[in-house]
Amino acid sequence: MSNTQNKDQIENDLQASQPGVNKGRPKSVSRTENEGWNCQLCNVLYKKKTDKVLECDYCRKHNCISCLSMPATLYNHLSNRADIKWFCALCNETVEKNLRHDREIEEKCRLFMEKFEQRVVTLETKVEQMVTVETVKTIINEEFKSEITPHSGHASATTPDDVITETVKEMKDRERRKNNAIFFNVPEPKSNVKSEKSAQDTESITDIGKRIDVEMEKGNIINTLRLGKKHEEENKHRPLLVTFDSDTIKRNVFKNFSKLRDESDFGSDDNNNIGISHDMTPKEKEELTQLKEKAKEKEEKSQGNSGSEYEAHRGQCT
Repeated sequence: MSNTQNKDQIENDLQASQPGVNKGRPKSVSRTENEGWNCQLCNVLYKKKTDKVLECDYCRKHNCISCLSMPATLYNHLSNRADIKWFCALCNETVEKNLRHDREIEEKCRLFMEKFEQRVVTLETKVEQMVTVETVKTIINEEFKSEITPHSGHASATTPDDVITETVKEMKDRERRKNNAIFFNVPEPKSNVKSEKSAQDTESITDIGKRIDVEMEKGNIINTLRLGKKHEEENKHRPLLVTFDSDTIKRNVFKNFSKLRDESDFGSDDNNNIGISHDMTPKEKEELTQLKEKAKEKEEKSQGNSGSEYEAHRGQCT
């Protein structure tokens, strides 16, 4: 290597090591080193490696520190720190807006994913609880097999398909009613406006919840409906069908409902003689009637035995 080449190499190395050299800011892709950089403010062309020019990380245009009124020490810090971004005055506001907008989008996406995951969990729960024809068909077929006697070799005249259809229908009907409860003797609103009547009935149920120590808000009541034709007598109130948002609320209401009877004025008038019942399917009502008859028969047979009392409850006779 010649002495001239060695001298040029040494000068280049010295220039590259100087703090004023913009080695941390990449050049524009459309320019070569020989072309240099044009300051977008003063339009001066800078070609030397020692020229102090900053490149905007957004628009990729260049600005000299003279136009920026920037101290050389600050320029040296910025140009040698690749982890610090710099934006020109024209782009700074745009970048801030974009950052805020991106943050808002991220937050919306986060909330959407939370709601989506909750919906997935809800749907999975519903799918797990869903009654399928195939499941019921398997159960019914097993029941029919057990019905066949060794002697006759045949079962009842009722076909499995009929039983399956009725069973699926019954189970779906019970599933639809599982969050329902029917209240009796709850004072009926005098208003003829549907929204006002619904609001007053909801208020009455939440008030009952407070009286029996059940945590309940208006949002826990999905729907209210008065059953039957309205009575002409003011002191006669139609049954009130209430749909809760979960069977947990309903179970707590039934569990604590006896606390109403502990109130000193319970039963003093129709307004305080409030009752409650499950929203039963026709088949459940029929089964309950049969249980009551069995309870009555047992009570009659046990007459003379002190302390023998039988009651018919939903699904069992005690």
